[in-house]
Amino acid sequence: MTKTYNLASKEPVYALKNINMTLNPGELVAIIGTSGSGKSTLLRMLGCIDSPSSGTYTLNGKDMATMNDQSLANYRNQEIGFIMQDFALIDYYSVKKNILLPLMYEKKKELKKQRKKELLPLLEKLSIAEKINSKVTDLSGGQKQRVAIARALINDPEILLADEPTGALDEQTTAEIMAIFKQLNKEGKTIIIVTHDMQVANQCNRILRMQDGHLAEAE
Repeated sequence: MTKTYNLASKEPVYALKNINMTLNPGELVAIIGTSGSGKSTLLRMLGCIDSPSSGTYTLNGKDMATMNDQSLANYRNQEIGFIMQDFALIDYYSVKKNILLPLMYEKKKELKKQRKKELLPLLEKLSIAEKINSKVTDLSGGQKQRVAIARALINDPEILLADEPTGALDEQTTAEIMAIFKQLNKEGKTIIIVTHDMQVANQCNRILRMQDGHLAEAE
């Protein structure tokens, strides 16, 4: 799998170069590398936010290139949860409203109703139930990341993709967030974490290293 970007009056820029990888269900994987190495680009490919310039990406037996935009959006919403370093929350929304946002695209009324019933138990699991009606602006960094994790989980996806999820957190909060990820992994979630923090990476079952667009198992 290769990804290039064409810039005006310049040669194509290779963000990913001949990536060949297999991820197994239930893995907890860290992707490490310096800034600009291609980590986040790879995560966008894995999350079906972007598509490769060449090569094939197969997820759960499906060639992602064969899906139209609407099918891909629905698949992404149901099967993949995203967690970002900057939380990507809407500040003037409550915790509850932020977490329920992915359900806007759920067309099955009974399933949407069931997901809403699961909100409070999910928040209790993440130790943030008391903040359900709070505005995001009133939360600490660690609380915001818990809300972001809850939003990623609301549709019960098989896969969680986290881009520097502890980058804005202190050491203690990082440990708490990693404990959540490890517990979710024990429960069967496939989790891929992009990080520059080796303390985070070393808690994962497998470490992959990105360098200049190339991917390899870390030594």
